[in-house]
Amino acid sequence: MNLEAAIKHFSPKSLMISDSSRATASAALTGTDVMAALGMAQARAELGFALFFAKHMKDRQSRDKAVKLLAQIAMKIAPVTIGKVAGRRMAQAMLVLCGQAVEVYCRTADDPHARCPQCKGRRKVAAIALANGGGVVCDYALMGFAEEQFSEPDERECPRCHGTGLKASPSSRAYRAVNALLPELPQRTWSLNWKPLYEELISRCEAEESQADAQFMRITRGDTMAA
Repeated sequence: MNLEAAIKHFSPKSLMISDSSRATASAALTGTDVMAALGMAQARAELGFALFFAKHMKDRQSRDKAVKLLAQIAMKIAPVTIGKVAGRRMAQAMLVLCGQAVEVYCRTADDPHARCPQCKGRRKVAAIALANGGGVVCDYALMGFAEEQFSEPDERECPRCHGTGLKASPSSRAYRAVNALLPELPQRTWSLNWKPLYEELISRCEAEESQADAQFMRITRGDTMAA
């Protein structure tokens, strides 16, 4: 069972959570099992759990926790050139930068402001197969047609968002946030030194949540839970 399935299928009306990866119904996990597994996995992947709840549950407290934990990592991996520019404001600058990274990472397609304008967050767009074997990617909604009007509707990965369902988030917003703290930070220095760190922090968010998910799945498979 992964984290998303655990949250999605947990119901206060029923303390039984079925795990599709298990062979028999008798091996179903109880609500107590899942809560215990969540606690164990969270202790091993604190940042990943904070990111998961910030992103999927829109929990503000988890978001703030994730920013602080990510800032600790940023302080360790930031290039010396960044420290020279930030000076005594380094810790605060990393909090600002990590706040921007976490905000971008936590965007989901259920937020209209974050949705890709072409696929509307669906990650795919309808396509019309041509007689010569080629294809033209079309968005039926934008064309004013219903997909049901076409006998063989086909879908392909959205070419604009590349299947994320999200519109692009330019790093200029992060630059403005950091620049408000460090007015002396020029655009060129941002692009050379700060932007790569900002992008690395977003990637780190992905890795940390994946690690949290892997820990939870390992525990719910019974590798470390007591019988």
